[in-house]
Amino acid sequence: MNLTRLTLYGFRNLAEQRLDFGDGLQVICGGNAQGKTNLLEAIFCLTAGRSFRSADDQILVGQTDGADEKVGYRLEGEIKRRDDALHPLLIFDQETKRRTFTLNGAPLRRVMELWAEVKAVPFVPADSLLVKGPPLLRRQFLNRFLGQKSALYRYHLQRFSTALRHRNAILKEMQRGNRGESLETWNGVYQEAAQALVDERAAAILQLAEAAQSFYRLLSRRGEAVRLAYQPASWEIGKDLAGGARREIAAGTCLFGPHLDELEIRLSGRAARFYSSEGEGRCLALALRLAEYRILCEDGGDAPLLLLDDALSELDGSRREALLDLLEPLPQSFLTTVTIDELPRRQREKASIFDVQDGEIKKRPDPAG
Repeated sequence: MNLTRLTLYGFRNLAEQRLDFGDGLQVICGGNAQGKTNLLEAIFCLTAGRSFRSADDQILVGQTDGADEKVGYRLEGEIKRRDDALHPLLIFDQETKRRTFTLNGAPLRRVMELWAEVKAVPFVPADSLLVKGPPLLRRQFLNRFLGQKSALYRYHLQRFSTALRHRNAILKEMQRGNRGESLETWNGVYQEAAQALVDERAAAILQLAEAAQSFYRLLSRRGEAVRLAYQPASWEIGKDLAGGARREIAAGTCLFGPHLDELEIRLSGRAARFYSSEGEGRCLALALRLAEYRILCEDGGDAPLLLLDDALSELDGSRREALLDLLEPLPQSFLTTVTIDELPRRQREKASIFDVQDGEIKKRPDPAG
């Protein structure tokens, strides 16, 4: 799928404007704090329903031209797929603090409905926390990846989230000495959904591990083995729920389930979270994102949008060239950079180049035209 048009209003420091994108590599070029990452963030918000930097929509609201008050933001796009076109629209109202989503004019009740239609894979410098940060970030990575890949996963994730919320509330009441008549009812939903998530995660991690290994070797030019080790909080949810009922009541919370899983990333046999360098962590995170992209492509349908923020900065010349060679045949990808000189001449001549300064984005004329 290709993003052919993006209309911006009130988003961070970006000026109100319409941008038209073409096929292939789209290079977003500019100095620090000019708006390059904000542009990728806007594209991701329109495809994922949330930012990759903040869960607070109010932070995303910028100062609109000619206005003294922040009124909200509006993002609208056109995405061409193999057989049709999609028109997502996201509006955040600053006064009511409400977001509204529509796709081709039809309102969406849940963000995950958008994941089924519009797929995107981002890489940002903070993604090194996927490797070195807390388990929550790796669970979020798995949920987003599998939520785009599988309708069944989205279905069970929604059911599990609902059941988890209800079970936690009931267990808290039982901890206080109250009765929990509906616990057994929610146990059934919880067990079924949780087990489905665990099974899908286990299968997908095998795919991720193989692809991440090949990308890491390509980018690092080293032979270290990358291993992904899935560590679920429970392999058999039903058995643990039955045996651990008293412990859960005493704790007042759910103690078994995929909301507590860990995805351990190992490099040369050692836990990368504790033993990898910053450079290795960044390279591992980029390899994971590229693995995610490859698997979503292989899963059928249209290729996702690939959004790479500052992916070249810590790569030497040969590794930059290796990454750019990967991007060259893709239907469309977005890459931010401080200077266009980071790209070899061959890629510069083929790419669409956009300059960003103080939130204003302007496309350079096509040198071939």
